[in-house]
Amino acid sequence: MFWFIPLVIFLAVAIFSPGPNNVIAMSVGFNYGFKRVIPHLLAVVVGFSIMLFVVGIGIKELILKYQSAFEVMKYLCSFYLLYLAYKIATSKPNLNTNEAKPITFKESLLFQVINPKSWIAALSIVTIYLPKDNFLAALFITIIISDILIVLAISTWAVLGKSFNKIFKSEKTTKIFNFSMAILLVVSVLMILFVE
Repeated sequence: MFWFIPLVIFLAVAIFSPGPNNVIAMSVGFNYGFKRVIPHLLAVVVGFSIMLFVVGIGIKELILKYQSAFEVMKYLCSFYLLYLAYKIATSKPNLNTNEAKPITFKESLLFQVINPKSWIAALSIVTIYLPKDNFLAALFITIIISDILIVLAISTWAVLGKSFNKIFKSEKTTKIFNFSMAILLVVSVLMILFVE
């Protein structure tokens, strides 16, 4: 059971640290409120759970063998994040959150599929942290723990975004906040592309 504590530490750091999913949650929480973050939250849980399971049952060998496919995923993800950054930066402050449209479940799920940081996390979990003995049981335990941590992290970032909205209520501060979130996404793209 020694594998469990290092795994939980890795999961907590990977899931709670600033990254595209958390920045999106904060931005949606700020602009639309917590309820509108739920589709994104569910998509992250579903997407990462499926990814971790698929990697665990054997796709890791294919991914490690065909690095070019991973590179294509990295560039697709980067393009999609730049698109999201553009949408966030150019979104008009809308005080009527019932009319506005944040990221959908489908859009967020698509992002999970092409997110190279999630693939790296899943590969790291499966190849470094999970024991060879009782591997399948450890994999399912890991999926459950990651799901719990994802719900906590996305919720925390969304509530933080909503709290900022209460402080910064003007159109000008909303534009500044949105632009700042867009810049964070662009920085995360640059890190994906150039820091490895």
